[in-house]
Amino acid sequence: MKFLVIIFFALTLSGCKTIESVLTPKTPEQKFAEKETAWAIGKSSEVGASISQRYPLFVGGKLEHLNQSEFEMLRAKFDENISEIKTRALGGDLGMKELRNVYESMQLSVEEASKTQEYIQSRIEISAEGYDDDLSTGLSSYSVNEKAVSILKAQLYSDYPEIREYTKWVTATANELPEMLSQIADKGLEHESSQYLSRARKSGCPEVRSFNFWGDNFALSRSVPYSGEVPEVDSVYDLAGFKVLQSTNDGILLQPNYSDAYNAQPIFIQTGREYVDGFTFRGGDQLVCFTGKMKKYSSILGANRKIYSFKAISDSNEYYFVPWGK
Repeated sequence: MKFLVIIFFALTLSGCKTIESVLTPKTPEQKFAEKETAWAIGKSSEVGASISQRYPLFVGGKLEHLNQSEFEMLRAKFDENISEIKTRALGGDLGMKELRNVYESMQLSVEEASKTQEYIQSRIEISAEGYDDDLSTGLSSYSVNEKAVSILKAQLYSDYPEIREYTKWVTATANELPEMLSQIADKGLEHESSQYLSRARKSGCPEVRSFNFWGDNFALSRSVPYSGEVPEVDSVYDLAGFKVLQSTNDGILLQPNYSDAYNAQPIFIQTGREYVDGFTFRGGDQLVCFTGKMKKYSSILGANRKIYSFKAISDSNEYYFVPWGK
């Protein structure tokens, strides 16, 4: 009895936790959780040492590393530029060429932010690869990778809040800038489309009001020649998919260049340009409008036929957002 009292006294002096650990041993799950936490802390230190205070950033396709001061300067300058873009680019202060330059610069920023985001993620994934071997979880490789990355990322962001903030900023840049890019593109497209249509009306297509080759519209080469439907005088069409059958003194005879085009009706294009027989138009090569008239021609067999007549639109101005521009 005296011996048991001594043991109890010794355990009491060492604290209640020790008593509890003897009376209630740790479950396998608790032991694994502790082992997993230790693994995450070690891996977090491994990743954090290579990223913390050495912020990775792709610049011009090359990986650079910024210190804290350089990162703060970059973020401040970037925020300033975004504010200016919202004011000037979306506010209508820039010409189309300048707006295009802004657009392409922002595209580059999105690409570099995305690459940086992927780089940080890959560092975490590589460090998490040994999770199953280190902890003997017996999970499938997919489950291991997904779980390990999640655990390591949470630990890393807890141990290194500066990495969490940097990753958050990079991710926000990669996710939010595309919306501004879309707004800039819509603004440029709307402005240049209006200009193009205005010029087309002054150069022989007085009724055109819209483009008929965007959205859900069927290409001209897939609609009128096959269905016989009447073209619209208020639409601008693209000759993509047509090939030259024959040149005449005032234009060219075209037919769709598809394997099933043998029954498609030809169309006529009024143009002063010369093309070799068999030339096939690509998107943006030539836009046309419907004249509202028919053209008579003789087939190879000598039969007189009537086909729809279109007029080629000539516009040598520079465009930066419409599909046939730069």
